[in-house]
Amino acid sequence: MKMCLIHKQDNILAYVMLFYIMKINKRLSENKIKLLSDVDLFVNFLNIERGLSLNTIQAYQNDIYDLIDHLDNQSPVIDKIHSWEDFDISHFKLFIDLMNSREYQTSTKSRKIASIKSFIKFLLLEKIIKKNPLKDVKQPSNNPKIPYTLSSNQIETLLEYSFKKSNDNEIRDNAMIELMYATGMRVSEIVNINLKDLDLYTGTIKVDGKGSKQRIIPLHEWSLKVLENYINNIRPKLCKNNKHENAIFVSNRGKRMTRQNFWFHIKKIAHLAGINVKISPHTLRHSFATHLLSGGASIRHVQELLGHSNLETTQIYTHVGNIKLRNVYNSAHPRS
Repeated sequence: MKMCLIHKQDNILAYVMLFYIMKINKRLSENKIKLLSDVDLFVNFLNIERGLSLNTIQAYQNDIYDLIDHLDNQSPVIDKIHSWEDFDISHFKLFIDLMNSREYQTSTKSRKIASIKSFIKFLLLEKIIKKNPLKDVKQPSNNPKIPYTLSSNQIETLLEYSFKKSNDNEIRDNAMIELMYATGMRVSEIVNINLKDLDLYTGTIKVDGKGSKQRIIPLHEWSLKVLENYINNIRPKLCKNNKHENAIFVSNRGKRMTRQNFWFHIKKIAHLAGINVKISPHTLRHSFATHLLSGGASIRHVQELLGHSNLETTQIYTHVGNIKLRNVYNSAHPRS
């Protein structure tokens, strides 16, 4: 099944259901509806938090739909899968066997496996499932995609522009952007931090990361001043009708900010600041890591700050530094 991703903000599940209903002699089971609804959540995550392109999101989407289609064609199998909690390694191996029987290219199999593993990790992160059935599945070797980062000058432009704004929402947005670049936190971590997690006296913030792993991140002096100003002078006004809210970052209705809120605001600020490149909250995380490594930080320290459980995940940022080093070398060496 190959579906078109109509628009990022559309309800993709509705189109999926319509597609199936229109197929003759195809009954859309309750089990399948539940599986598809969780794919819809994943698509929104890829859009808002990861800021991926439409084509990339569609590729993820189609790969997972292929898996669901295959399970559906094995009618005894789909009948036993009431939710993704029931999905296990045996079901995944059936899908691998299908790809092998159809003689898919290695690159295609690699992409589909990566898509499904990413989806399962998302379900675990969102606590839709309790354990990862694919944790021992080896990912076929592929060259990692180099993450896009902003230059130091672009970061300064973004922060200076957002700092010049004066209304309550804009001051809050500036504090969020300052904190994200100061810490490299994921956007899901930013919106989930509470007042009790921030210690202005020690200059640190406690983060609940992936897999319920906690880490303590230091904050530089300027980010502390920005946060202190927001918390003492702006947040009380935003929370005037909801004084029991624990979140640090709240909307103008006094409720916890969402990933969607933050993605929208950072994209708007970047555009107004004249930064005409594709940007998402993850871009600030990439930039944080790359700039630290370029400034001489050890990869182990960057790994700890980012909350990566695997050093290989952090090593992708060394490739960005190597590319910049090559550019400097080519422009500066007299024989280059």
